[in-house]
Amino acid sequence: MYNDLRGGDHILRDPLNAFGSFGFNGGSLKLAGGVNRELSREGQMWVAMIALVILTTGYIQDLKDQVGDKLRNRKNVPILLGDGLCRVVIAAFVIFWAFACASFFHIKPWAFCLPVLLGAGIELNGLLRRTVKADYATWRTWCVWLIVLFMLPALTRF
Repeated sequence: MYNDLRGGDHILRDPLNAFGSFGFNGGSLKLAGGVNRELSREGQMWVAMIALVILTTGYIQDLKDQVGDKLRNRKNVPILLGDGLCRVVIAAFVIFWAFACASFFHIKPWAFCLPVLLGAGIELNGLLRRTVKADYATWRTWCVWLIVLFMLPALTRF
């Protein structure tokens, strides 16, 4: 879809991914809670937060192939903002969301450290190591960080 139909070539890709996340996650939570139950205010806020995380940090995936994206004339965030500014923006949002999401559930200190330490790793790697290989590692770490964010509601039980 992204390559053949050029769906990944426009700045709208990231908002569309965030909007899709909002719908998919909200729908999944509603089904998990029971068809006749409404999603709680806390659940709605959590779904919105995850969508905002994806909107404001998901373009980390574009760092690793800026050369190819320029050749395809893609209009993504790293190309529009420039590599340096894009990395600073990603780093700021990742650390902000790490603290915001961990604080949202009032989880225990050991669990609080998971998203924050992973976020710090993303931040440092993205800012200090600017190679294609390092960008792949940063993106993979972001994927693990996102999984940890999805696990935060379950971590309130421990």
